Amino acid sequence: EQYEEIKRAFLLLEKLFAEGDHGTRDLVGLVFLKPCRFSLLVRPYGNKVFEHYLGAMSKQCWKEIQRQRAGKSNLMDVIRSESQGD
Repeated sequence: EQYEEIKRAFLLLEKLFAEGDHGTRDLVGLVFLKPCRFSLLVRPYGNKVFEHYLGAMSKQCWKEIQRQRAGKSNLMDVIRSESQGD
């Protein structure tokens, strides 16, 4: 049952990506996927555990977040990079 709730949440996110406007897609990426991805980095199971729940558009956003994080050793490096416009 717990996994079904997770699956439903990700299905809703995918629907918002598919049917939402640009602002909605940005909001889903910035408010849910990005914090989710970074918070999972400190977990022993990592963030890959949720990848199979992602739909096509969510995966694209997930990969972009991963690309932005490349070469950064921690969340502060990412925040610093974003504030400098890298």
